[in-house]
Amino acid sequence: MNNTNDNESDLKFRLICEENEQLRLRLAEAEDTINALKNDGNDASTKKENNLDFASDAEITSHQNNQSTLLKNEKLFRSVIDNVTSGVALIDEHGMFLVYNPVFLKLFGLSADSDIKNINDQDWGI
Repeated sequence: MNNTNDNESDLKFRLICEENEQLRLRLAEAEDTINALKNDGNDASTKKENNLDFASDAEITSHQNNQSTLLKNEKLFRSVIDNVTSGVALIDEHGMFLVYNPVFLKLFGLSADSDIKNINDQDWGI
């Protein structure tokens, strides 16, 4: 039974990660478009270079919806990570801890309020 719960949590976790990555990419594109328009003002040559004409209300609404969905997914992601019965840690390409759960900290004898986000996994010995 516990193994089934872990498998379901693992699947939910992977799906949330995939959806979050897609949303982050869409959000970054929308932010780039909005920032380019804000920074470029009426500079026609820059607009032509960036192939931008304007940010429509639909694009802005889409950007806001993407942000809202991303926040909801991040909360769900955090809930899954914090409640899974296995130790979980996500490490970036530079070896820095991005996300970890209390079970992971307990596995290494650390208190639940420990902050290891600025520690490199190579320095830590994992």
